Amino acid sequence: MTDDLNCTNYLLGPSEPQPVPQTLEDLQQRAMAGDGVAARVLGDCYREGSPLPYRPRRAFRWYVRGAFVGDLKSINNLGVCYHNGFGCPVNFKQAVHWYQRGANLGSPHAQENLGHCYLKGMGIAKNRELAIQWLQKAAAQGLEKARKRLEEIGVNAEMPEAG
Repeated sequence: MTDDLNCTNYLLGPSEPQPVPQTLEDLQQRAMAGDGVAARVLGDCYREGSPLPYRPRRAFRWYVRGAFVGDLKSINNLGVCYHNGFGCPVNFKQAVHWYQRGANLGSPHAQENLGHCYLKGMGIAKNRELAIQWLQKAAAQGLEKARKRLEEIGVNAEMPEAG
């Protein structure tokens, strides 16, 4: 679960254009009111164990809340939780469900994760062609991990030029 906006950074000043909550209580109020980014950031706080205690189940629940209001990173993170059994039982079919949802919405991380599932047959039937398609979509958005995975399976992936 990679993220460029962690709990501490969100409290100090997020890169996303919205007023910054001043306290964890403000962040929780926003999340409870339907702010998907705030819900995801709270999930990240519990996942990282800073500044909140490490609590995988709570992290999972905040990712669920963020995913259901459409936060792309929450959607991918929820798939990762199911994939790894973080705060919930391992469930590859559920992981694929959330990766598919995020991939269809354009998340490069979800696209890469979905490609990996197709490649390995985790939660879905193995399908090399679909794996390559999703990995290429992620690589086209600049996700280095997808490019490397394509390279590992002998597929050339062109990364976009830095602009």
